[in-house]
Amino acid sequence: MTDAAHYIADSLNPLLIIFLFCTGIARRARFSVWKYWVACAVGIGVAVIVAEAGKYFVVWTSHPSFPSGHESFAISASACLAAADRRWLWAVVPLCLTMGWALVAAGYHFPVDILGAVLLAPWPPIVVFHRLRSRVAQ
Repeated sequence: MTDAAHYIADSLNPLLIIFLFCTGIARRARFSVWKYWVACAVGIGVAVIVAEAGKYFVVWTSHPSFPSGHESFAISASACLAAADRRWLWAVVPLCLTMGWALVAAGYHFPVDILGAVLLAPWPPIVVFHRLRSRVAQ
């Protein structure tokens, strides 16, 4: 069971990167390919930096791995995909749930680390894409 959890925890984020790349190429986004990819990089980057800062500054002493960087990446990448096309939610929500389970089952994180990522990670991409939409609409 833990071998499967390790495999899942290690392979879902690269799969999401492939989805982001293909979504940009397929022009499913409402923006140009480069604007979409830059917005994804900024949104995901900010979410992961905040998650890693939480570990570096140890915001929760009884949980030094709070929040999960792996789950933060998965959720922020999923938010980027959903910004391009809402139908992505049907695919990425189960992937994020599976990733959270795998990280806990593999012993990388505690459930509260996953919950922290769920609460933190979607907001940077949402803000970036909201700003991008408002500039395109002008």
